[in-house]
Amino acid sequence: MEIHNRLSLIGCFILKEYYSILRNRVNLMIMISLPLFQVILYGYVVDRDPKNLPTIISMQDDSVLTKDLIQSLKNTHYFKIIEENTDTDAARRLMDKGKAQFIITIPYDFTRKLIRQKKTKFYIECDATDPLIISGAVLAAENAINSFSTRRLVGALSDIPAPQKPIEPVILSRYNPENKTIPAVLPSLIALTIMATLIYIASISVTREYDEASIELLFSSDVKADSMLIGKMTPYMIVAYIQLITCFSLSCLIFDFSIKGSFIDILLGTFPFMLANLAISIFISCIASNAIQALQFSGLYFLPSSIFGGFLFPIPGMPVWAQYLSDVFPLTNYVYILKGVTMKGASLDIYYLEILKMMIFFVIFLFLAIRAYNRRSDLYLAS
Repeated sequence: MEIHNRLSLIGCFILKEYYSILRNRVNLMIMISLPLFQVILYGYVVDRDPKNLPTIISMQDDSVLTKDLIQSLKNTHYFKIIEENTDTDAARRLMDKGKAQFIITIPYDFTRKLIRQKKTKFYIECDATDPLIISGAVLAAENAINSFSTRRLVGALSDIPAPQKPIEPVILSRYNPENKTIPAVLPSLIALTIMATLIYIASISVTREYDEASIELLFSSDVKADSMLIGKMTPYMIVAYIQLITCFSLSCLIFDFSIKGSFIDILLGTFPFMLANLAISIFISCIASNAIQALQFSGLYFLPSSIFGGFLFPIPGMPVWAQYLSDVFPLTNYVYILKGVTMKGASLDIYYLEILKMMIFFVIFLFLAIRAYNRRSDLYLAS
């Protein structure tokens, strides 16, 4: 009899929780949509062997053979030619900004040496800030060159004995010549750490007022929404800056990570990133009913941001639509800045577009947060 009563009691609690879940439509929507969201994102976006990497061709020898060689590289599907006949300095500036993954230079005497059966070279400069991105492309380039040599050096060109490997590709890894993984991961990891703090902790700042029953005082006072929200955001910015300095200090001490650019540029470039993430976290806080719901909404933003931001998977390996979408997220733009300043020694002024996009993101979500806060305040005062 006692066992029967316990089972009945357990059954009552199961029904109670079941109906509680059904009544809370927001939580139910999140529980159903989150796994579907993950499957779709991972299935369509993730590719650990990225192709169609942006490539610049510096064509100093324009001949039939060189054009055929470039076409052989295109056929590997690893190289997407975005510009040709660009001078080296302009091409390297694009690589500094993260807009080009490879610079392929065909020297002026390439065809002449090839016809004279002399060993000739051509150069592939790689952005090695993330070695995993370039490894497959470099191997494909070497295979394409061997195939080109076998296919093209026939007929009259095969009469004279040629070197064993007539074309020698020279691979130049820029920014990370030793192809180390740790320097490539650290900037993204630091950016993700700061974003997690700003999103998850700051998102419960307004909902905490509901839990502590102090929201009534705010609604009934003359405090403007913008003043209140800016006051909420400022302490988290100080915490984020402390995290940033701590993370870089530990990275330099433990992993011997060297910052090639100016640390002042890092501090300045972090400011719009913090503003953008704080704006969306405050917006989440204003639309959520309680702290748990705010954390759930934060997860819905954090997951796609970490995927599209390039932390988990390389952006060049994503479909074209996903690459365009990734530019919307502040994490993507901030990682460009961090890697550029720390690994490439670039100055902050070349990343003005990335800063502008983060500031636009901040303005939009701050405006939405103010509207959401005012709407809740009006509903409270009207009740």
